[in-house]
Amino acid sequence: MAQTPSIVTESWNNGDYVLTVKHNGPLDVSIKCSGNETGRSATYKRSSPKVPSFPDFYKGERQYEGENFDMKNIEENVTNGCRTDVTKFQGMGFLKLGIKDSAAIKDTVKTNKAGTFKWTLRYSSTSDVNSIDLYVNGSKIKTLSLPKGANYSDWKTISENIELKSGENKIELKANSAAPCSVYLDNFKVAGDFGGSTVTPIEPINGTLIKELIVNDRDNAANWSIYNNTGVGSLIYGDRDITFASFPENLVGAETIKTACDSKMYTSDLGEFTAGADITVYVAVDERVAENIQSWLGNWKNAGVSVSSSNDVTFILYKKNVKSGEKVTLGTNGGFGLSANYSVFAVPQEKIIKGDLNSDGCVDVFDMCLARMGVTDGFNNTLAFDAADIDSNGKVEASDLVKLQKFLLGMIKQF
Repeated sequence: MAQTPSIVTESWNNGDYVLTVKHNGPLDVSIKCSGNETGRSATYKRSSPKVPSFPDFYKGERQYEGENFDMKNIEENVTNGCRTDVTKFQGMGFLKLGIKDSAAIKDTVKTNKAGTFKWTLRYSSTSDVNSIDLYVNGSKIKTLSLPKGANYSDWKTISENIELKSGENKIELKANSAAPCSVYLDNFKVAGDFGGSTVTPIEPINGTLIKELIVNDRDNAANWSIYNNTGVGSLIYGDRDITFASFPENLVGAETIKTACDSKMYTSDLGEFTAGADITVYVAVDERVAENIQSWLGNWKNAGVSVSSSNDVTFILYKKNVKSGEKVTLGTNGGFGLSANYSVFAVPQEKIIKGDLNSDGCVDVFDMCLARMGVTDGFNNTLAFDAADIDSNGKVEASDLVKLQKFLLGMIKQF
């Protein structure tokens, strides 16, 4: 379904220009002004938006799109079906399960009330398929019988009654043998009595340096936490078995906000916390989305060091200093499905001495050696990177090494 076009109207009223925008989704607005009037305001009045009331509990049928499933050993995940010759799919795309006997998909259905629900699968295939099992919460329900269609645009549906518990329920489709043809999965729907609203006040999470953390993404807030044993091998998320494969040596043991990876889909600010002391805050952002979320990262500094995960994702580290009692807003990860959510780290506020890469309190030849190694091989210590960035332009380059060399030779007295 195409996005509804934005409606933009304008008016003048007593010398005030009013622009009204009704839109669905993100929108860039640029206004260029010119004229000869004087005495005009040089700044704009900031709005004071209020958090809207929580919506009424949705009781209708729920649809789970195939392109958003967790998956393994499949043929292909088609996230943009418009670029294929398959038609009549719902949502943005579909999933090609393939023919492997190890193919599987998974999604989670949440309900506030246990009971019997109608589960409906929308699929297409060019042969009759009887090699896929339906599982609910780890228990096999049955082997599905999927009659063939005329082609892959001829979508069929089958339905089963399933029992769901209150809370999260894991729905899985697993191949039990090789299929005669690939099965395309468009989505599945779940209908039944999901209960009523159970909205409760958001309880803050507290650490030592990170205080009063409020997570706005209520659906995934239970998978957020604060911990201190961060380093290579430690879990990145509260809802994934993904670990850090590389990590800056000076941040090992930093107080960390372990976020939920699924919070990457939340398109508003993910949360906010208060600094419990003068601290330096770091955020590790998936390199695939970093350029798209500069609206809130704009006043953060690139720390010059990257982090990697056990599933081969590279994260760019950003940092900024925060005073005790100051609030820190954690913005959106952009709502991009093909990405990983960010992580947050806090350490006592750093004190950088330019040129002192090993933080021993003096600038000497050992620091020059570290600087040259960093330029050649990259840095694994954000303090060393900052100390080597003599001109504070966010890069460590030959000009920085020249200045450091001149300092060591006594040709300059300070940076």
